[in-house]
Amino acid sequence: MALRDAFEEEFAASDQVYGSRAGKGGFFDEGNSKGVMRYLAVDRNDVKKYPMWRASYYTDDGRRLYRNFLISKYRTDDEAREAAESFHLAEMVDYRLKKLRQESLRIRNQARGVTPVEDHRAPISLFLPPAEPEAKVWRYMDFTKFVSMFEQQGVFLSRIDKLDDPFEGSFSPVNQELRPLVRKHLHLTGSFSVTEIVEKLREWVGASCWHVSNHESAGMWKLYARTEEAVCIQTTYERLSAILPSDARIGMVRYVDYQKQWIPESNPLAPFMFKRLSFEHEQELRILKPLGDLAALQSKRSVPHNQAGCDLIPCDLKQLIQAVHVAPNAPAWFEELVQRVVDRYWGSAIPVKRSRLADSPLW
Repeated sequence: MALRDAFEEEFAASDQVYGSRAGKGGFFDEGNSKGVMRYLAVDRNDVKKYPMWRASYYTDDGRRLYRNFLISKYRTDDEAREAAESFHLAEMVDYRLKKLRQESLRIRNQARGVTPVEDHRAPISLFLPPAEPEAKVWRYMDFTKFVSMFEQQGVFLSRIDKLDDPFEGSFSPVNQELRPLVRKHLHLTGSFSVTEIVEKLREWVGASCWHVSNHESAGMWKLYARTEEAVCIQTTYERLSAILPSDARIGMVRYVDYQKQWIPESNPLAPFMFKRLSFEHEQELRILKPLGDLAALQSKRSVPHNQAGCDLIPCDLKQLIQAVHVAPNAPAWFEELVQRVVDRYWGSAIPVKRSRLADSPLW
């Protein structure tokens, strides 16, 4: 089961159709990417032979099954193959949709504090959207970063190795144990699992971290805006994803038990979409963007180094930001200063609000 889960994680990370690859022992011809194989069945006496095309599909509980298409029932071999491929494609589309709905439901239940039934199967994609595309997302920051964001007119990405969590981009003991089998059967070439490359990748991937919630978070104010002079910008997933360049990806971080979880190795960005369960309270939506030529780094060729430690995604902040919230314990003069800064750049296009956490209680 652990090996099967590792295969599915790799398929999800590489955006391939489930069941489209397999190796020795196995199930599909090398190079066949349509989930079908040519198969020759024989009777018990090894006399009568039944040439056929065999198509794979998955049941709702993740078991892989096969359907046979006897060539004798079709006019040509190609017709039988095409029928098998059509069946496989239809079944895989249906399976992928079910997987996406399952993962969306899991995220929604998690946000509501409901413990879902444990499901070990991989999600359909490495980069999952929030359960609701119009979900609010928040970025808590100190005032200097806020002013710099307005001055530079864009969203900053910090190098992964500059983030606080030392586990960022790391693999798990499951990878160490199953790596030989996964590589053998999936024929992973150019994998990023070589230790020195994995560690180097932390310097070559930029991240922008956002909190997904329909409401402000007192915990996020304390964690990521540790002074009174702090602000939070609020937008939506749809607006944030709309500003991204073609080489950037966005998705919900997955919080996993590193003692049990396979971390995909075929996609160089995959290790940065997983975090330990201890960080689950963050409900993080993460933007990832390469800061250099990852293919050259993978092949250990010499590539220019990103010395700055950050990168910028230029964008129209007026289209991105729905509101700017001032820290609940900020003094009045600071709120006025934030308002002047916003007015200087965008006038009244972006509203400035004091955090609702500053509201007075009723007795």
